[in-house]
Amino acid sequence: MNHLRQTEVRRLQKTFGRFLIYACLLALAVSMLVPFLWMFATSLMDDLEVYSFPPKFIPKKFLWSMTIIYSAL
Repeated sequence: MNHLRQTEVRRLQKTFGRFLIYACLLALAVSMLVPFLWMFATSLMDDLEVYSFPPKFIPKKFLWSMTIIYSAL
């Protein structure tokens, strides 16, 4: 009976450890993706929206022309 309880505890510890590792990896991945999403979003904004407070991730009006100009360089 005691052996069965120890295996349950080990399995629970292993599951919690994996959850903790995956949660940390997910947080790290999101923190690495946010700057790229911000760069893409600001490339579609005009200057007033870029420097506005609070910051906006989705522009009111998409400026595709600026993206086309810079991609030609």
